[in-house]
Amino acid sequence: MVSQSLGMVSYYKMVRAGIRNPEDNEFDANRGRIDGTVNPHGVHEEIQYAVLSLDGQGVSWYGDYSVTLKENMVEDRASVFEENPFRFCDKYPISPTGSVPHGFRASWARRAELAMAKLHPRIQAGMTDVDFPPILVEQGVKSADSDFIEVHIYGVLHARAIERVIAPKIVSRPDRAIWKRTKARLLELGAVVDEV
Repeated sequence: MVSQSLGMVSYYKMVRAGIRNPEDNEFDANRGRIDGTVNPHGVHEEIQYAVLSLDGQGVSWYGDYSVTLKENMVEDRASVFEENPFRFCDKYPISPTGSVPHGFRASWARRAELAMAKLHPRIQAGMTDVDFPPILVEQGVKSADSDFIEVHIYGVLHARAIERVIAPKIVSRPDRAIWKRTKARLLELGAVVDEV
């Protein structure tokens, strides 16, 4: 059930609170080191991660649902980063005393400049609006193959920040019952719900 007072906190806070356990995989084993390299001084422990998208679709590798947030609820505390920090640190190894070079991060207000700097080689004359979303969010068959501009949002996200949810059509009867209640609550909060 979606509650307006419900807040989503970072992975690190969930682990510390005991409501999430790190998984035995390469990502959770290295998450603190990688995230701390990109957002040092403990800032990474306050960050919510999202994807910059033109059509509301997220990276399918991360799940079947895509949530669009209200810009006015994140713009003052969001920045954009050229790509997933794991991919970035593989390409540009940074020493323990180093920092991310200039040019790979931008404020929310300058996100289009970062996108143009990164993606200009993929833009061709004659392209139309429908051509741009898959350039901005390139879906991969696994996490490492997906390419996107990552949004870093500082602080807690509340349900009232949800503008839109794109959801799959639910087949299983028990899941349909859960989704029906969740969808009703999202609509009460004023969110748009699209089932595809």
